[in-house]
Amino acid sequence: MIHRSMIALLFGFLFAIPVLAPETGEDKDKEKEGRRPRRSITLFLTPDPKLLPAISAEIQKAKKTIDVAMYSLSIETIRVAKPAEPKLEGKSDAEKESVRKAYAEDLDKYEAYRERVEEGRISIYDALAEAIARGVKVRLIFNQGHKGEWKVFQSEQLQAIGVELRYTTRTMHEKFGIIDGKVLLTGSANWSQSAANIYAESAFVFRGYPELLGKFQEEFDLIWARSAAYPPKEKPADDGAGGDGDGE
Repeated sequence: MIHRSMIALLFGFLFAIPVLAPETGEDKDKEKEGRRPRRSITLFLTPDPKLLPAISAEIQKAKKTIDVAMYSLSIETIRVAKPAEPKLEGKSDAEKESVRKAYAEDLDKYEAYRERVEEGRISIYDALAEAIARGVKVRLIFNQGHKGEWKVFQSEQLQAIGVELRYTTRTMHEKFGIIDGKVLLTGSANWSQSAANIYAESAFVFRGYPELLGKFQEEFDLIWARSAAYPPKEKPADDGAGGDGDGE
């Protein structure tokens, strides 16, 4: 759905000389005063194993909102819930010992997972779950997320962690995310293992480009308004929409 004007704007920003020019003292003063955010562009060309961890890291920095429009997204989780304190009342000594042992093992697994979270070594799916757990509002538009066994599975898993999910009934090939209205992640790559490690894709992380980000926010809001809430009220019929084989 991104129009030609948006594509032109994207590449205009990417190749503009001011992006590459060294900062002046005046530029730094503006940044300190909050008048102009620091600009940066990070490019990933896949196959690149650093892409998904980089996206996950950006998600983990989110404080308020995450808006995502995505064709496909890998569902991978090692998330471990904090175990509840064991109840020992009325149990024999042998039973108490067994319960304590199981609790200690579960607590070790939980603490190992928390270490991975702190180190940023978790999947995008788990990063979204962690963001929601700390109060971040996550909205996601999913391409035809109501159709097909795999897409329905993805949709259900996303909704299960608290994602506010909507789906399109026609093919939507967008791949972008907006974090706290300040960071834009976009490009040709899905947030999937195949896109990151098999396909030839490009992905960008933009910081400090409010006009560019604003265009993408407008696009997200437009698609959101035209999409439908998940799950659908009725079983979907085949509407003839198709993709290009770039699913996962």
